[in-house]
Amino acid sequence: MSETSLFDRGSAAPDIALEGSQDVAAFLAQHGLAIRQISGDDWATAAGAPRIALVAVEALSGRGAAPVLDRVRMLRKRWPMVDVVIHAPDAAAESVRDWLRAGARDVILETSLEELLETLRAVLSAQQFLPVVDQLAEARVASSRFEGMLSRSQALWDVFETCVRVAPTDANVLVCGETGTGKELLARAVHRLSGRKGPMVAVNCSSISEELIESELFGHEKGAFTGAIKASPGIFRHAEGGTVFLDEIGDMPETAQQSLLRVLEERVVRPVGAAREIPVDVRIVAATNVPLEEAVARGDFREDLFYRIDVIRLQIPALRERPEDVVYLFGYFAKKLAEHYGVPRPAFEDGFIEQLNAYAWPGNVRELENFAERVVLRGTGRPLSAADVSILLRPPDEEALPPPASAPEHSPVAALPEPNLNKSLEATLQPTVSALERRYLAALLERTGGRVQETARRAGISRRTLQRKMALHGLDKANFRGA
Repeated sequence: MSETSLFDRGSAAPDIALEGSQDVAAFLAQHGLAIRQISGDDWATAAGAPRIALVAVEALSGRGAAPVLDRVRMLRKRWPMVDVVIHAPDAAAESVRDWLRAGARDVILETSLEELLETLRAVLSAQQFLPVVDQLAEARVASSRFEGMLSRSQALWDVFETCVRVAPTDANVLVCGETGTGKELLARAVHRLSGRKGPMVAVNCSSISEELIESELFGHEKGAFTGAIKASPGIFRHAEGGTVFLDEIGDMPETAQQSLLRVLEERVVRPVGAAREIPVDVRIVAATNVPLEEAVARGDFREDLFYRIDVIRLQIPALRERPEDVVYLFGYFAKKLAEHYGVPRPAFEDGFIEQLNAYAWPGNVRELENFAERVVLRGTGRPLSAADVSILLRPPDEEALPPPASAPEHSPVAALPEPNLNKSLEATLQPTVSALERRYLAALLERTGGRVQETARRAGISRRTLQRKMALHGLDKANFRGA
C-alpha cells in the first residue's frame, strides 16, 4: 500500500501506522484494517497523520522502557490529535503509567492479537465524534485526571507530580499561570493532598477594597470602624488548621502586604482594633497571573514577602504550550455540554480540529470551555469546518457593525447595521448590544488601569458579573495595566 493511500482521508478504510512485526501487520490487514509498517526513523518524515500510531514494544526490544517513552513523546509532539497505542505484553506497571502520562491513548498488555484487534477497533469506533482522534473515552479520561484537572500534557503532569510531593509539607506555595489556566484548581489539589484537617478558604485580593482587606483577612473587633457592628474572626481564623488561598496576590495593597508578612513570620494575626495577637495555624497558597518579580522591581510588591511566599513554585503552562490538550479538552467539554443541554454532539471536519490547534487561546482553558459551549449551542446541522472556528471565536466588535451607506454623517444610527427582517428582534439586537457592551467595558478598564473592583463600581455591576462579561468578551485585565 502506498503512503498516499494510507493517509488518504477520503478512504473508507481506517489508517494505522505500525512500528512492529510483519506478523502483526499481516494479521490486522487480514481483518480489514489498512496498515502501513513504519520504522522508527521514518516517523519524522511520514506524510500526513494516521488515525492511530501503533507501537509494538517488540520493535524496540532490548532497549528498555525509555525508548518507548521517547517514542510516545515524539508522536504526541508531532501529531497532537493522533491516538498513540502501545502493544506491550507484560509491561511493568510503572512503565505503563509513564507512557499514559506522556500521552499514550492506551497500553495493551495482552499477548493475544485478537485482543489487540478489538482494542484498535474500539478506538477507531470512538473516533466518530472527533474524526481524527478519540479524546473522550472514559478510560482515557480517568487515566488523565488529576484532582479534577484533565491533561495529556507531560509538562502539566510534571507540575502535578511536584504538587503531590510538596502537598504534605507546610511550605508556602506560589501558583503561577495565565488567566484561565486553573490556578485555583491546583491550589485546591495542594490542600486536599496536604492532609490538613481545616478548610481551604479562598480570597481574591483584587476584589476587596484597600480599606477593608485587612479586616477581611485578619478580622476586626466590634466598633473598630464605621459599620463594624459586631466582631469578625477574618479569613485566616476561619481557615484554622487548613489553607488560605490568596488569588491575584499581586493586587494586594501595600499595607496588607506588610501585615501578611508579619503573619508568615510570627504565625499570629491581630484583628483590626484589637490589642492582642492570636496564633493561627494555616498554610499559604498564593496565585498570580503576572510576574511578581517585575512587581518587586517596580516597587509594587514587597521583596521580603515575595521570598516568603515563593518557597515552592508551581508554574502552569499556558494552553498554547500544550497542544495535546486542546483537542482533548475540547472533546471532553463538547461531550459534557451536549449531554447537559440534551442536544446532539456536533460533527467536525478535520480542518476544524486543525484550526483549534492553530489558535493561541489567550484565555486558556476557560476560553476553550466557553468556545465549546458556543459550538454545542449553535448547532448548524452540518459538520463544522475550519472557517467556523474563526466565526465562533470572533467576539462582536465595532468592525462587525459597518454603518449603512445612506445614514447621515452625524446620525445616531450611523454606526448600526441594516436590520435583518428575517430575524427576531432579540436576535437582531444581540450583536449590537454585545459590541457596545464590550466597547464600554474595554474603555472603562483602560481608564481604571485594569482594576476589576473599581471598574465594577463605576459600571454599577457586581465584580462577579464584570468578570463573567470580561470572559465572554475576551477582555483580560492584564492588558489594561499601565494604560
